[in-house]
Amino acid sequence: MTLSFWSETTRMDLRVSEVPNPRPGDRIEIDGEAFLIQGEPLRDRERLVWTVDLRLA
Repeated sequence: MTLSFWSETTRMDLRVSEVPNPRPGDRIEIDGEAFLIQGEPLRDRERLVWTVDLRLA
């Protein structure tokens, strides 16, 4: 049996100074398009950047 998963997501880095506390389900607008944060955001080693997975809202 083979399982396949397909998901339209976009991975993006966000500056902590601009988005201090992103949470799953938060909505972000970029160039007029709305996205939802999917899953837990990850912080980089220097704690300056969040990496988030986004999907269209």
